[in-house]
Amino acid sequence: MNIRSGVVCIVTILFLVNCSSNKTAGSSQGGQNQGGTSAPATLAKPQVTLTSKSITTRNQVTFTITATSDVTGYYISESAISLNGNEVGWQSSAPSSYTLSSYGSYTLYFYVKNAEGTISDAATLTIQYVKPGTEITDGWPYIANGPNNDKDTVEDLLYQNGYLYVVGSGNNILTGNSKLSFWLTKIAADGTKQWDVQNYIASSQNHYALSLATDGSNIFLSGYYFASFLAGNNWFLRSYSAAGSEITTWSKTWDNSNTSDTDAYVQVASNGNIYWGGTTYDNGSSAYRWWLRVYDSSGNLIGQSGSYINCGSTLQLKLYDLVLSESENALYWIGTRGNSQSAIDSSNNWCIQKTDLSGTPSGGNFPIIVDGGDADVPYKLVLDSSGFFVIGSGLNLVSAGSGWDWWIKRYDLAGNEITANWDKKVDSGNGDDIAYDGLIQSGYLYVVGTGNAVASGSTTLDWWIKKFSLADGTEPASQWNVTIDDGDADNATSIVTDGNGYFYVGGYNNHTTTGNDRVVRKFIDEN
Repeated sequence: MNIRSGVVCIVTILFLVNCSSNKTAGSSQGGQNQGGTSAPATLAKPQVTLTSKSITTRNQVTFTITATSDVTGYYISESAISLNGNEVGWQSSAPSSYTLSSYGSYTLYFYVKNAEGTISDAATLTIQYVKPGTEITDGWPYIANGPNNDKDTVEDLLYQNGYLYVVGSGNNILTGNSKLSFWLTKIAADGTKQWDVQNYIASSQNHYALSLATDGSNIFLSGYYFASFLAGNNWFLRSYSAAGSEITTWSKTWDNSNTSDTDAYVQVASNGNIYWGGTTYDNGSSAYRWWLRVYDSSGNLIGQSGSYINCGSTLQLKLYDLVLSESENALYWIGTRGNSQSAIDSSNNWCIQKTDLSGTPSGGNFPIIVDGGDADVPYKLVLDSSGFFVIGSGLNLVSAGSGWDWWIKRYDLAGNEITANWDKKVDSGNGDDIAYDGLIQSGYLYVVGTGNAVASGSTTLDWWIKKFSLADGTEPASQWNVTIDDGDADNATSIVTDGNGYFYVGGYNNHTTTGNDRVVRKFIDEN
């Protein structure tokens, strides 16, 4: 019996020794399959979740890694490789970022290992590291046109709660109105249209939608339309819910005693008050002036201008933008002042006016009159906490015969011009260039407009988008200065940001076969 017990022990020991002699990194310890050979050990590959964008302008990619509790090492590679566990670069704790060396497309491979030396298969992430100002083409651009390939325009953009709202006018888009109707479109961040509202007020008359604003929930749309030969042009105001339903409380029009009322813009205060301003005709002075109407959040008229708003003279005015400054309890008005409302009238100057919330001029340095020596038109006022920029154009600013040139000027809140690094005049060298819109984001001013033949191979107007540092007015090297040619005369008219690194630019492209198509493009710049 003792001999048999000893034999059994010896056999058992030999079996254990045999198993030990077959142990290798990445193999099972003592397990056998039915054929009698060792089954390789496995280690689950990690789960990697990207926390930065898959298309990014930042060279540092961020992520989270989840792995099994026995993992003791982590390794990241830019290619699929064979590892033995002893390479330089293994980390004992889960990394949360990786730095890319240059612009391009990357696939990152994530490996883990355990104390026994078993190495997992790779989990992967695909990243595109791109220059700021790169266009996003997945689901974009958004392009639409009317049923008869006629004139369509984009006039303003608004971003709210993850969605983009786009407004403009389109010719012959509705049965019953053979002229311009207004439209409002809601688009998701992936470029999918959510809904499209098309409407008109007066049959067979032109409608010009100019401005969007929001109370944080509902969208307000403002513009003007031709009512009749007797009434002339009237302002109109509409409001829509996020679902696209019209809120009839805000179905408003305004006619100043059968005069011509145009260029109506809307702003919404945090208390819900609506500031509605535009151009109207003053029979008393036989001149176009500006006027303000104020409503409470329920749609009740609670105030309007006590007198016509002018720019220090009896000349004709035309409004191009209205901006609310709640911190100052003020409104900024910009437009032209000249012998007529025509943009090409050589007597036209910029007029920058500032009023209180009842439309009373603030005085001091205002109104500011800017004369470039020929026809000058301001299109957009961009406000920040320290001052404001005015974006527009002037005729032959850069040189005699240069045509329309971009013009960007900067002021403090008191109306003092800041000329150091600013008072920018931009000329393509090829003809007319017009700057239409802009915004401030993360220390930069973004400006959109048109440039004549600025895109490679182009012979007509192209989209032109530029970025300037607020600190010194310079354009960052190798960023933006985006030019887009879609084959014919193209205009970029509006820009908005979601505040999270994406910028949307709206405008239109003119084609001989489809007329003006309304277009929205998406760009990335995370600063």
